[in-house]
Amino acid sequence: MKKVLALTLVAMLLPALFAGCGDSSKPTPTQEPPAATQTPATSAPTATGSSETSPPSAAAEPDSPYKFAAGKYEKDERGAANDFYEYELPLSTTDEVFTFLTYSFNLSAYPEEGYEIMALPTADREMTGVNVEYIITPVMTSVESFRVLVASDDLPDMCSNAIMNYNGTAEEMVEDGYFVNLYDYLDYMPNFSYMVCNYDPSDTVLYQTVFYHDDFIPAFYCITQEPVRLAGYCVREDWMQQFGMTASDLVTWDDLHEALLLAKTQITSCEYPFILRQNIDLTTGAWFMSHDTLPFIIDGSAGRNFVIDGKVKISNSNDSDRDFMRIISGFYSENLINPNWLAFSRAADTNAEINNGETFYAPMHTGDITNYEASSTQPGTLWRPTSPPLRYEGQILHLGGQLPRETSSTMSISAKCANIPLVVSWIDWRFSPVGGDLWYWGVEGEIFEFDDKGERVLTDFAINNPAGLTLNYLLLIYALNHSANVGLIQADREFKYPGGDITFGYALDWTNWLKENHDGAYLYPVGARLTVEQSAEINSYLSDVSTYMNENYAQFVDGSKNIETDWDNYINGLNSIGLPEIKAVYQEAYDAFMAG
Repeated sequence: MKKVLALTLVAMLLPALFAGCGDSSKPTPTQEPPAATQTPATSAPTATGSSETSPPSAAAEPDSPYKFAAGKYEKDERGAANDFYEYELPLSTTDEVFTFLTYSFNLSAYPEEGYEIMALPTADREMTGVNVEYIITPVMTSVESFRVLVASDDLPDMCSNAIMNYNGTAEEMVEDGYFVNLYDYLDYMPNFSYMVCNYDPSDTVLYQTVFYHDDFIPAFYCITQEPVRLAGYCVREDWMQQFGMTASDLVTWDDLHEALLLAKTQITSCEYPFILRQNIDLTTGAWFMSHDTLPFIIDGSAGRNFVIDGKVKISNSNDSDRDFMRIISGFYSENLINPNWLAFSRAADTNAEINNGETFYAPMHTGDITNYEASSTQPGTLWRPTSPPLRYEGQILHLGGQLPRETSSTMSISAKCANIPLVVSWIDWRFSPVGGDLWYWGVEGEIFEFDDKGERVLTDFAINNPAGLTLNYLLLIYALNHSANVGLIQADREFKYPGGDITFGYALDWTNWLKENHDGAYLYPVGARLTVEQSAEINSYLSDVSTYMNENYAQFVDGSKNIETDWDNYINGLNSIGLPEIKAVYQEAYDAFMAG
């Protein structure tokens, strides 16, 4: 009933509140370092442990209906678990019911009776004893739905992506009394704290992402246990073989240039061998990292931040960016880059060029490689992954090649939740070996089954879904929706089909290459967050700087602006409208973070 009332309230209040909601969008975190984007950033809280709820008690009493983890595992000096913890089940034998606000990309795929009756949430309920009602909204109205419930002070017990959707900072949503500081409940989340703090102690990015401060955690994050790079540039290997080479021979920019010229001059169908996308670099993970910069063009963003020798830099505005653009504009002047590049934002935009043999070097997701080989109009087509081009052999890259464990999905808990320790425990169970496995794979017989070797493989229902759902969307419905839910996930599930081990091997090749050739020395630290005042100052300049940078930097690609004669004027223009001021704010935040 509460689910129905909440959805009815959203429907009634949305029209009245929509105009007053302010900016309803915040950028989804990406794999790249933070950009200067028009969004409020976090400020240091005025007090710690600011949740309105009382601190939780110690471990449950022996005759308690709850099987809490508190007091039952070894911890480090910070209070984080030293290893995974396997829960005693069920977690609860009470009849308490909790509510969870989340969203979906395809509401029509759920049964009319609600998500709760599906096999996965049913199995979870039977194992944990925790009853949850899911309030699922369309993704397009998820922000407005959330803000209506905030305004009406009727938040569900759990909310997806509240950090992004709240009209304020992460600290403010706790200080305002809407959500709890999960640090106060650290004892009840051994698996999450282990993954964040001790699974890989060298992963400071994950720690800084989750712990806004050493005593402040605004949300659970979805975590990939062993992340891999799933996208990058691939090359027509069958043509490379004609040239007496293989994909592994493309090491430097000079190697790539030579191969592009061969494809253009020796392959009749390949007039423009290089597919460049409108963002220049790949939003699925930086590729053009060789010049110690991150050449992105993204609406509402002014480049990407990074740090060299303690000095904050912003990409698309340095001598290194000019050197990179000399290469790209040179390729364009030789007709090596497809002139329609500004129309290419995703893989689907270049299907025709790839399938018809009109291109030689193109960005792809690993899962698309075999699909493109099968759909090609040219028999014998082979695509193989390449490595990011270097300035010279043996070069170590300093930014852009990180493999973040955290995804963009978070879950926060309402301060009005009647049993926060139980809800925290239920969420943490998803990060345990058993709970994580259930939510990652779903229930046996739906999207997976075991083959005669005892290995998990995708079912025919998953691969050839009768409703026409693609595998990626199907997994978000029948297993963990990692864009709007949290848990511990892996990276190999979508490749559990015949031949998928080969495709997943391509992803591992990219991943291993990055681990060997990237040290992350120039990354801007996630923990160097802005205060409210700093964010406001950046926002006062950002629109003009972003528009000017993105429009003008792109013109160097096709020669509309000459890289030799127009670059200085471009930089002077950036400096005259606020780029130095933006950089100074980020420098201040960086210095404060480094000072501890």
